[in-house]
Amino acid sequence: MSEEKESLQYYYRIHGRVQGVGFRNWLEDLAQALGIDGYCRNRSDGTVEVVAKAPNQEMLAALEQKLKEGPWAARVDQVEKDSWNGEVAKGFRILTTK
Repeated sequence: MSEEKESLQYYYRIHGRVQGVGFRNWLEDLAQALGIDGYCRNRSDGTVEVVAKAPNQEMLAALEQKLKEGPWAARVDQVEKDSWNGEVAKGFRILTTK
C-alpha cells in the first residue's frame, strides 16, 4: 500500500526536431500546469532529456502523451522512457545543456 503513496519518477529522452523550437519552455509550462516536478534540458546530441516526478500515473500519462506530440514547431520521432531513482527537486525547471 505504501507504494501507491510514493511518487512515480521517470527519465525521458526525446528525439527529433526538439531543439530551437521552444520545446523546453513549452514543457516547463505543461509540467507546471500538470503539477509535475522535475527538469528538462537540451543535450549536445540534439535530444531533450526530461526527469519527471508525479504522485499518480494519470498525471504522467498526460505528460507522456504530450511529449509524443511536442509543441507545434517540433517534430518528435521517438520518446525513450526509463525509471528514475535520483532526487527530484520540487517544481519544474529548465537546466543548462549537458
